[in-house]
Amino acid sequence: MKIEGQGTKERDAFKYTLKGFKENGEEKTIQFVTNDDKPIKEGTYLKITADEDKDANKKHLIKFH
Repeated sequence: MKIEGQGTKERDAFKYTLKGFKENGEEKTIQFVTNDDKPIKEGTYLKITADEDKDANKKHLIKFH
């Protein structure tokens, strides 16, 4: 997925909403919050692995450099 636009600043983090497609073609919306006070640059590509189980996704940590 490609970051387009800016995230929403929330305290010391940024919140993003991304739209993409699952392997079966179904549209999917993914929301995540960084643990950094710097935004992700527009145009940055992300590879996101997510589980349909929302509680399982809380265990994933995405780190950006």
